[in-house]
Amino acid sequence: MNPQIIIAMAVAPGIFWLWYFYQRDTLEPEPRGQVLKIFLWGAFSALPAIFLEIPFGGLSLLSTVVVAPLVEELCKFYVVKTKIYDHDEFDEPMDGIVYGTAAALGFASAENILYLMAAYYAPESLNLSGSAVSSLWSTFVLRAVLSVPGHALWGAIWGYALGLAKFGAPRTVIGTGVVLAILLHGAFNFLVSTHLLMGLGLFVLIPLMWGMVNRRIAVSLRHSPHRDSPKL
Repeated sequence: MNPQIIIAMAVAPGIFWLWYFYQRDTLEPEPRGQVLKIFLWGAFSALPAIFLEIPFGGLSLLSTVVVAPLVEELCKFYVVKTKIYDHDEFDEPMDGIVYGTAAALGFASAENILYLMAAYYAPESLNLSGSAVSSLWSTFVLRAVLSVPGHALWGAIWGYALGLAKFGAPRTVIGTGVVLAILLHGAFNFLVSTHLLMGLGLFVLIPLMWGMVNRRIAVSLRHSPHRDSPKL
């Protein structure tokens, strides 16, 4: 299979979920150029995350459940905090969720390229049975419906905290949001790694995370300064 096709497959879920969260910002949508910029910075942040995780590669469960969630959420958070948080366009609480998900989905898309390339060219490295094509498609489906939106949900949680802090909440909410995202990321990774618990655990965890994020979106929109602004 052409590598360009694999790259397109890897990026497509991230683009879809980026559109999904972008269109949830109904009151004052962010400039698409700014959202795309943060998406690309998020993709770039996967590089330092990989290098920071390499020393822990031999400690499988520790790396998967503790190191990866910590490093990855902090790298994505750093992108939003340094590249857009102080920008004039960050002008309502919902913007934290939009840019948090954008950075997270850029990161997930870069990560997806590596996973899909590995699934196709070295399917045994992911412990997948069957041909390279079937390994590619099974990896694509699992990551498109679980891991990629998972990254967006974790980014939305600390992004929501950033939005609250910028518009009046105590800055301590930022740390709380980041820690919560790391814990949920770690719980997700643990369930995926523990096959006996994966089905039941994810059945509980994923709806829980979606519920948390949907409530945060509703609260952000309710407290937007643009809520009562006249539409031109």
